[in-house]
Amino acid sequence: GVSSFTQPLPDISGVSSWANPLPDIALHTLDHVHGPSCQPFPWKLPESPERIPSRQIILKSKKCHKRVALNVGGVRHEVMWKMLEQYPQSRLGQLAIVETHEKIMELVSDYSLIDNEYFFDRH
Repeated sequence: GVSSFTQPLPDISGVSSWANPLPDIALHTLDHVHGPSCQPFPWKLPESPERIPSRQIILKSKKCHKRVALNVGGVRHEVMWKMLEQYPQSRLGQLAIVETHEKIMELVSDYSLIDNEYFFDRH
């Protein structure tokens, strides 16, 4: 057989177009990418139910995360906030632009800014 060392190397000439900025996977593994302004959030775990995040905290959370986790009936999906913003008339598009706890709760079953996750019942 032919050893893998004699195979031609893959063409990576286009990598620079997606490697800058860092791929999103890097954002989950490199704490310093977000910078100190995004961490830590000013609440403690576990989050008490009566503690409602302010508009400033909600906006800060969205700004610090390029991606968001959408949990639909227990199935977790990760998408870019920027993608959701392209559909402002949809429920998910609205989620991307609302700025208050009350407005968020009109769209979702529950959410966690700490986990950057929003929960939807299937029904």
